[in-house]
Amino acid sequence: MMMQSEIGARLPEITDFSRFNLQVDRDAPVYAEDEIHIKADPQKVWDLLVDFQKWPLWNEKVSSVSIKSALVPGMKFTWKSNGITIRSTLHTVQPVSLLGWEGKAVGSYAIHNWVLTPIFGGCMLSVKESMTGWIVRLFNAKMRKTLQADMKFWLEKIKSECEGR
Repeated sequence: MMMQSEIGARLPEITDFSRFNLQVDRDAPVYAEDEIHIKADPQKVWDLLVDFQKWPLWNEKVSSVSIKSALVPGMKFTWKSNGITIRSTLHTVQPVSLLGWEGKAVGSYAIHNWVLTPIFGGCMLSVKESMTGWIVRLFNAKMRKTLQADMKFWLEKIKSECEGR
């Protein structure tokens, strides 16, 4: 897959999602992936992404986050996004590189993986998510569209916050 940056240069695929402890399911009823070039130090992007309790300060779709322990695989956190309560558990944490969690909400189960890759002029933030469950199958088309839009929203919010716009 090739991505075109905002300045028009072609970027080769540089992200490696194979290093996650839990992989997304490309054949799930709902699957999405996206990426964005951020003109900021990868550490700054990582710090924003892993400061879960501050998500509501920069992402109005997240209304609350409750963390159960430190930032390690197995850490549990509960959060509310788009009015839905999600109970998540981190499955992969490699500082300034990989962050992944699985989450459960009413009738759904999701695997969500982020890859942060240093590149010229900042970093590339890539994300993939798959969703399964009875509610996902029932509202498949709507949930696919919503997931893709939410993913783009998150990436653009992170970019804006990290680039100081």
